[in-house]
Amino acid sequence: MKSRKNGCVRLLKVLGAIVLFFCGLQAHAQPAAPAGFHWHVAENGAGSFLRPDGWHVAEGAEGDSVVTLSISKEPLAEDGTITTGMTVKRISHVTERTGQKPTDYAQGLLATYRTKNLRVIASYGVPEQHGYQGYALRYNSGARGAETTANLLAIASTRGDVVYVLTLKAPAAEWSHFWERWHIMQSTMVLKD
Repeated sequence: MKSRKNGCVRLLKVLGAIVLFFCGLQAHAQPAAPAGFHWHVAENGAGSFLRPDGWHVAEGAEGDSVVTLSISKEPLAEDGTITTGMTVKRISHVTERTGQKPTDYAQGLLATYRTKNLRVIASYGVPEQHGYQGYALRYNSGARGAETTANLLAIASTRGDVVYVLTLKAPAAEWSHFWERWHIMQSTMVLKD
């Protein structure tokens, strides 16, 4: 019973972090960066995100309507993946590209992840705030002993016809060590419609 209670407390903390995140979405001016972080304003239009001091940043694009950003503890691997950090994908013109509303596209994206060979830890939605609707999925993947834990957050803006896909990931054995950093990174950011 104790582990179930601890799991509920952790889930409530995650939901609280996401609520704080949505409250920060509409900020026009960036607040001061917390100690150990500084702001990275993406040149490719992905938005503004907190970056831990000493971490690496890479920006990219996938065609005309998708821009990407990675903030990682280690440099990107040759295949463009990260081991520990956050990736951001900003998908614009969602309705034109997919024939779906941004909220439907975001929900479908998470449904696709649920069908993969993943061990889902938590799945939840976040009530609409400031024109943004969020859907999240936390999961473990990989072989036992070499697992990765990831938190996938799909954020839809119908007003801007945009979906953001944020993935925070780390080796499962290190996840709790990075949780405080993840909480700060995903709860304070400035997105572009």
